[in-house]
Amino acid sequence: YLGDVFLRADLGTSYISKVSITATLMQRLPRTILMAVFSMIVSMGMGIPLGVFSAVNQDTWKDRLTMLLAMLGISMPNFWLALC
Repeated sequence: YLGDVFLRADLGTSYISKVSITATLMQRLPRTILMAVFSMIVSMGMGIPLGVFSAVNQDTWKDRLTMLLAMLGISMPNFWLALC
């Protein structure tokens, strides 16, 4: 089995759908990449302006609020965020 996985990238057949797992992964890969790219754009689009805002308002309540929001965003589990 490990030889098939590492040498031929053959992950076998799904027990439930009876379809090749590699084919299923390749079918879903474009949307996964699209989601990853979109999330990077959104995170940079929000993170860079908030970082600049926090740097300009250093050691004020605005800076502390921005840092609190950033820490909440980083520490929130992905599956909770996906439910929103």
